Amino acid sequence: MFKPEVREAFRVAALAGVPQLIGIVSDNKGGYCAQGWLNRLGIPIDYISVIHGCHLCGATMQTYHKNMGISSPLLLLVHLNNDHRLDWLGLAEKIPVTEE
Repeated sequence: MFKPEVREAFRVAALAGVPQLIGIVSDNKGGYCAQGWLNRLGIPIDYISVIHGCHLCGATMQTYHKNMGISSPLLLLVHLNNDHRLDWLGLAEKIPVTEE
């Protein structure tokens, strides 16, 4: 679902001490959410493929962003960042990765 480069990007963020944000893409001070960090690096996020909820908790709807489903890899990433509050390394380890 996510390419290995996404996993590596989150590891880089952790090692670089990039502040991780919840609920906002960027604070324009060097902090990013998971989606914002990938956007900053120019790494595309799949928003077209259909998934059926979170592989960790089974949720099909987000908590932080009310009334937003978890129906694509992008929305799963938002859910893992905002609802599970996974840090950079947690994201790197818990996102489903398709090996190429």
